[in-house]
Amino acid sequence: MTSLTAHQATRGCDDPNVYARCVRAIAICLASLAFLGGQTDTLSAQMGEMDLTVLDAETKDPIPVRLRILDSIGRAPRIRNVPRQGDDFTFSQLLTFKLKTGKYQFVIDRGPHYHQRRGRLEVKRDGFDQKTLILPRFVDMRKEGWYGGDLLVERKRTFLELLLDSEELDLAVVPTWKAGVEFN
Repeated sequence: MTSLTAHQATRGCDDPNVYARCVRAIAICLASLAFLGGQTDTLSAQMGEMDLTVLDAETKDPIPVRLRILDSIGRAPRIRNVPRQGDDFTFSQLLTFKLKTGKYQFVIDRGPHYHQRRGRLEVKRDGFDQKTLILPRFVDMRKEGWYGGDLLVERKRTFLELLLDSEELDLAVVPTWKAGVEFN
């Protein structure tokens, strides 16, 4: 049997072959981390940033809306710090977000009172773009004495006001429980 070095002995490794394999595995892990560290810089460089604002066509004021955005293969990207349900993101005023480079299609919606807005956009590497979209109103229900509501909102109450505003709803019924599920 080969004699152990002082380093091997202090690590409790009594087989030189096992020690050599451990050292190789650690070296491979460190090399992989160094390689991936370089890749994350490359990935972040393949992003673009966008500012999006949606205005009411009549008042020219920013309005809360729902945004559905899909990449070229039909997947919704991740947009941080924005309420999301399924593929829909809800925001008010200005939305600043980062997307991977590529082509996207979107739909902007504000309930049945407004026309939907559909479109396409392309995100370029290290690009920055500002878009202001105008959303025309279809009907003003409140002026005609009607009020909109949702009689079953199974969502957490955290963003309830924003969600109601994005649909231009005046009333929502939020259950506090449902067969073992809490909606806090």
